[in-house]
This record gives sequence, C-alpha cells and structure tokens, in this order.
Amino acid sequence: MGDGNLSKQWEVIEPILFSLDVMSLLSTAWPALLCVAFGLGCYALSMACWVMALKHLPLGVAIPC
Repeated sequence: MGDGNLSKQWEVIEPILFSLDVMSLLSTAWPALLCVAFGLGCYALSMACWVMALKHLPLGVAIPC
C-alpha cells in the first residue's frame, strides 16, 4: 500500500474537493457546527465533573440508591 497509491488518488480527489466550494458550505453551516462544538464542550465538562466527584466521593454517596 505504500507504493504511491495515495498520491495517484489525490490527483483525482483534489479537483473534486475544490469543486465543492468548502468555504460557502462552512458559511452556511457554521451555526450548526457551533452548536455541535458547544454540545461537545458541555459533555466534556460534565464528564470532568463526574470524574472529579468520583475521585473525592465514595460511589454510594455519588449515586444514592
């Protein structure tokens, strides 16, 4: 697979990528991308809080039955 197949494929892929006009796509999709990034950031923050809670509290206290 290391015999230059990627460079041959790139010659075919590159014109397709430039014809897609990525900048116009990003200019119309940025609100959705911003929402997804915000959601992922909130998820990461909640996981960090959960890890810190489990680090300092016993599991029986962190999750009461």
